[in-house]
Amino acid sequence: MQLNNIYPTVFMILTAFPILSPTSGIAFAQTAQDENWKNYYSLVHDTKENNVRYAKQMGYDYINVYSWYSSYYKSTPTTAGMKFYMLGPHLYYQVFETLENYKNLNGAFMIDKSRIYTSTQAAWYSAYMVNISANKFPDNLATGWWNGSNKFEVLWDFQQQAVIDYVVEKIIKTAGTFAGNNFNFAGYQFDVPDLAGCFYKWDSTKGGQTKTTLKAMTGSDSGIDHIGLNGTKTKDFAAYPDGLAAFFKQLMRETKKIYPNAKWIIDPARIYSTTGYDEWVNGISQRQDKADLIPDLVMEEGASTNFVDEPKNFDYYDSSGVKIGPTGITKNMVGSNQRSKIDENINRLIAAKAGVNGAWYNWFLNLALGNMSSTFTDSVANVYPRLKLIKCIPNWDNLNAIAVDSSHRAWNKSTTDPVYDSYDANGYQQSHIDKDVMYSRHWKTGKLFAVFTSTSGVIQLKPGEALASIRSANEYFEENLIDASGDVSTAAAGDHLEIKLKSTFDIAIDTANSQIKGVGYILTISKTGNLAPVITSALSSTGTAATALSYQITAANSPTSFSAAGLPAGLSVSTTTGLISGTPTAAATSNVALSASNTSGTGVSTLTLSVYSACDLNRDASTNVVDVQLQVNAALGAAACASDLNRDGLCNVIDVQRDVNASLGGQCLLGP
Repeated sequence: MQLNNIYPTVFMILTAFPILSPTSGIAFAQTAQDENWKNYYSLVHDTKENNVRYAKQMGYDYINVYSWYSSYYKSTPTTAGMKFYMLGPHLYYQVFETLENYKNLNGAFMIDKSRIYTSTQAAWYSAYMVNISANKFPDNLATGWWNGSNKFEVLWDFQQQAVIDYVVEKIIKTAGTFAGNNFNFAGYQFDVPDLAGCFYKWDSTKGGQTKTTLKAMTGSDSGIDHIGLNGTKTKDFAAYPDGLAAFFKQLMRETKKIYPNAKWIIDPARIYSTTGYDEWVNGISQRQDKADLIPDLVMEEGASTNFVDEPKNFDYYDSSGVKIGPTGITKNMVGSNQRSKIDENINRLIAAKAGVNGAWYNWFLNLALGNMSSTFTDSVANVYPRLKLIKCIPNWDNLNAIAVDSSHRAWNKSTTDPVYDSYDANGYQQSHIDKDVMYSRHWKTGKLFAVFTSTSGVIQLKPGEALASIRSANEYFEENLIDASGDVSTAAAGDHLEIKLKSTFDIAIDTANSQIKGVGYILTISKTGNLAPVITSALSSTGTAATALSYQITAANSPTSFSAAGLPAGLSVSTTTGLISGTPTAAATSNVALSASNTSGTGVSTLTLSVYSACDLNRDASTNVVDVQLQVNAALGAAACASDLNRDGLCNVIDVQRDVNASLGGQCLLGP
């Protein structure tokens, strides 16, 4: 979609952090230092001061800036320590040859067909922009996004290498002028990437614009030859997609010479699609240079969960539908920027699917489409509290290094009433989202941010935590000074504290949209003392009779002593280190009661310890003809020697004989 209906084509971010290695699967733990650049705030239509105020409150170190605001951001002390992305840098007024050229575009990169342009101005636009005919200016120019029937965006003619060189140089120069007062350059943004270009036509019969292609305008994937920057009609790239791809690659390459660890992010309407415009993966899948066009993060604008659910986001397919290889995009490299749905269940679903996959849920420009309230375009202060927080929760889990696996992140698999939970390394509740309440812990301050959407919602603190204070959140989710403890009730539930809104509390509803706004709070948590240990070692182990065995009990929260009850004969436990060791004397399966203690309490778990006979080669708890066959195979050299029963260094007929005796009910003799 467009920024103020004016930003076309592609959304890219280059950031100053090292490139992450692709991760197979989703069983990985994320680190805040490496992932912070993915957590960015794309500013809604508010004042510059309020945008920075909100971004800092919600833990966003990265923000987007408009070209007109650069002097404010680099000079105000409030932005110190933040990093900025240039929003649509190819359309910044600083990139145009003169400010007058920019202003001639109606201040919004648009030609106004109702105004009169000088011959010099007409020649400038005609030389730099895509031409589709030999008609008189401005009807010779390709049209991008329209703002009424007389105003349309112009598009740089990237089929000219000279235009690419010009725009890239101007962008990088502009980036350097924006930094100041410890407000640092982080990269660029371009909206709705599509190598075919962002071309629109005005349809007077429909009273609006419709998406089209350059081919529909000219008969090919190319603008027409025209007098360009080099003074000739020569085009350096035969097709517009090749020129646009060359622009992206050159911009990244040249930027990395100054900012070596640059990354880029794109924001398509769909990551993969064969039926519509504004997608990315399918468009580059058949290109030889596709590896150079894979971004570090892809934020999908569509209000669905396709960003993680569509397998073709992560694998290339040829024109016949045959998979031809991985894109290099993994699930922690994708996210949602949707801004068209305020419905509570779809937002919960998107956040839950982002959470369980280690993906991201970010802001993008504003919330002003679909069934969004029109007031959202004025200020983030008008956005419902639940919509402010829901976009933070998956990101905060990522930045708090919550492991991405089924033990630490869970979704209830419902698309109509989605519930999301995350748990820290000790198995304690970190974040929660359901129809009644959502909460998570700020990745910088550790404070618990919560939004109640009904009086049935329950916040669950971790064992050993107490509520130090609770204050209501204002329109920028900052803590109000007034104590809000009177709004809630608290009660002990086992080893933890639970917090609920009082049943008499009235939660605000937007009657115009029939939407629950929710009420926001910020909770400061204190420790009541050290936590009791939690057993973290594996709860199953195996060993072999008459063979030395060891098992280490491990536990979180600094245990000072250990115990293990019900150990098989021959084994013992060190009460100080938790090491179980010894030589079990008989084959058996035991349920061993493990415990780890400190001054705050004791954590317990049950270890299933299976000790097998040396003759039970397949470990099915019996010695029979199957084990004999395995021993025969070993003796004949057809398999690895698994049981040298007489321990003479050989697997031979003597070992087979002992195994046969055991299978017939005799002893499994070990040793010479």
